[in-house]
Amino acid sequence: MALCANCNNDLFGGKVCYKCGLRVGGPTSVQQPPAPAAPQYQAPPQVQQPAQYQPQYQQPVQYQPQFQQPMQYQPMQSSGTNGLAIASFLCSFFIFPLGIVFGHIALSQIKKTNQGGKGLATAGLIISYLALAFILFAY
Repeated sequence: MALCANCNNDLFGGKVCYKCGLRVGGPTSVQQPPAPAAPQYQAPPQVQQPAQYQPQYQQPVQYQPQFQQPMQYQPMQSSGTNGLAIASFLCSFFIFPLGIVFGHIALSQIKKTNQGGKGLATAGLIISYLALAFILFAY
């Protein structure tokens, strides 16, 4: 086992010391100076701020995420024409008392359900009442 003359490190059978780089043996062996040691740095001094300048930190407030209920599917109400409004209009020409009854029921349903046919129900009522008045004055 051969040792380096400079640092006494094991050469492991080689001709150059792997730690200090010195060539061992032969006429060209030149001793190299050891590498300079790394400078030792000191930690910077801690400066204390006066209490009035120190920031006052608080823990962040933990918020619970607010989730909304998903929208539920509601089928659209049919916004078609009310069937009783159509019946009121048709009955006003042939059987006017039914036209009056169907017209009033149709207007009530149209207000509640927001269906179409208000004009038909109104026309059925007007024609039915005119037919009633004609019958009463004619006899």
